[in-house]
Amino acid sequence: MKEKTLLIISLVIGIVGIIILYIISSGLTYSGNDNTSIQSVSDDLLSGVVLGVSQYNTTTFLRMEQCEIVSITVFGNTPDVKIGDFVQVRGREDSEDRVIADEIRVI
Repeated sequence: MKEKTLLIISLVIGIVGIIILYIISSGLTYSGNDNTSIQSVSDDLLSGVVLGVSQYNTTTFLRMEQCEIVSITVFGNTPDVKIGDFVQVRGREDSEDRVIADEIRVI
């Protein structure tokens, strides 16, 4: 076969394949579990080791390791938290899988 004919056949098959994948994927829906959410000891109590601390004005940002790394935001007064401290955080999860802390306690 000529190279030009092979090129046209491969382009047509490629375009048809992309169209078929688009049609199939438009009918799919995700109905899986949300296993990536933050695991807590109770409804609003987290415990773990502090991996990082950043302070800006009156806001403190913590990175804490539980079973996974969790980002925590603390507004207002915070206890003296250092890297390696074991802490308990009481707060709520926001829409971006971060925790807005109401209370932090160094154990």
